[in-house]
Amino acid sequence: MRRLWRFLQDGMLVAFPVIVTVYTGIYLLKLGNLVGQMMLPDRFSHFRGGGLLVLLLLVVLAGLLWSWPPFRHGVGYCERKMLRVPAVSSYYRVVKEITRSAIGKKDPFTQVVLVQEAGCGKRIGLLTAQQMEELHLPKQLVAVYLPFGTQLGGDLLLLPKESLEPVDMTVEAALRFCMTAGVSVKD
Repeated sequence: MRRLWRFLQDGMLVAFPVIVTVYTGIYLLKLGNLVGQMMLPDRFSHFRGGGLLVLLLLVVLAGLLWSWPPFRHGVGYCERKMLRVPAVSSYYRVVKEITRSAIGKKDPFTQVVLVQEAGCGKRIGLLTAQQMEELHLPKQLVAVYLPFGTQLGGDLLLLPKESLEPVDMTVEAALRFCMTAGVSVKD
């Protein structure tokens, strides 16, 4: 009976990450296909994957047009108009920053640091912003993201840079360490 339980555990450790990753990938592909199919005329909407192809072509076309100054100015004009609408502005800025971070144009975290917790130990933090003057905050403050263990999310603290202890660890290793509650100690 113990061997069966062990096989079940090993099977879950192998299968679960693969299943979740594949399922998420398929879901995102289907969602992209659905969005793209909405742009296709009805007579072409029955082609399997046609919507995904349309969406991919539109994204590549947008990337190609981005090198043309009039297109860039037009996008800038539209962006300025969107940023004037209160609810749209907040949402658009968040989506834009997340996209820039995910695609690699901007590294969201610059350094891994340790933050002293009051009355207990230290927490791993990720330095996110060092220039706070734009927000009219004191110059000595920096933004530090403190990820939660075993779940997505975290806290954002504004701390004096002098109170942080730099750590020689990659951001990926620090996030993996936090997400697994310290179980993953390999780099």
